[in-house]
Amino acid sequence: MVGYILKSMLRLSSAIACLLLAACSAPDTRPVQSFGANEPSLVAPPPSAPLLEMAAPTEAELRELIAHAEDPVPPCLSLIQQLDLEERLPAARSVLDQALSRVPDAVVLQVARAGVLRDLGQRHLAVAALGQIVMQQGADRIHPGLLFELAELQVLEGDGRSALATLLIIRQMHGGEDWVQAHGADLTELNRAANNGKPLRLRMRDLMGNLRGAPDPTVRTAALLELNRVGGVLAARAVAVAGEDVDPLVRASAVRLAQIDAVSLPDLVAVGLADEAPAVRCAAALRASELQREAATELLVPALSIEEIDECYQAIQKALLCIDPLGPSLDPTLLLTQSVRAANALSWRQRWSK
Repeated sequence: MVGYILKSMLRLSSAIACLLLAACSAPDTRPVQSFGANEPSLVAPPPSAPLLEMAAPTEAELRELIAHAEDPVPPCLSLIQQLDLEERLPAARSVLDQALSRVPDAVVLQVARAGVLRDLGQRHLAVAALGQIVMQQGADRIHPGLLFELAELQVLEGDGRSALATLLIIRQMHGGEDWVQAHGADLTELNRAANNGKPLRLRMRDLMGNLRGAPDPTVRTAALLELNRVGGVLAARAVAVAGEDVDPLVRASAVRLAQIDAVSLPDLVAVGLADEAPAVRCAAALRASELQREAATELLVPALSIEEIDECYQAIQKALLCIDPLGPSLDPTLLLTQSVRAANALSWRQRWSK
């Protein structure tokens, strides 16, 4: 639920998020480098001109085109970009699978699917998908940027030997091409990482992949903290993802770190206070101390009346005292029985109703 609120906010910033997406294309007909630039999310080629001339097709209309149009590729690419911006990458993967069931040889969709897998943190599947493309098309027909993506993923998966083999293919088959000449430093760095057997740095998109798909919640939390330091849309997107995490400690971190304005903060606090996990409710109580008195009254006093976990109750009480230091205090020697809780909540309600 926290993630839903934050994602609604993120959609309001979709125009900014669009700046993070860049379409890549090559001057020839070889598969292009369609994911893996410095952006944090998938990058798909732009829709074809006829689709661009359409008046902002809805998701339902795009899905209809994917299912029935003679060429499902352009609407599919449009829809997965839209789903990506809305942080709906599992849905994007399903859309790609549907389109590929109709046009299984559409390399651009195969590449986009590999990008979605990477962005979901399923890098082993992305490696397999890219390896299949190289096998089918031939390494000489693959854009060197896409081969670079494969080598980079192989390093991330700890397979330095395969990465070195892929980098050797780039030098042998594409060494004279402009892309290779322009990315010499990147190739050198990746070669060094392959020799070391681990990446020298982690792209923002792969931190997002960790946040979305790492099995260990501590890894997901670490990714959230790192992404939050970046700020801006990327941080908002990371918090939106973390807000829907199955682990309460990750969700609690999302509540603590969410960088939102005073108008939206009450919604965040309300959802956090209603979370089933005490850790999230405690985090929401902490954020509630930032509220204005009226908003705090509406949210914290009812929460105080029903809270049964001592730690959360004390956190709500502390937030109330931060807002109103002269408000009712609790005797630390008293057990927090139901009658004590009710009397304390009533005292706060009476104080703020004056």
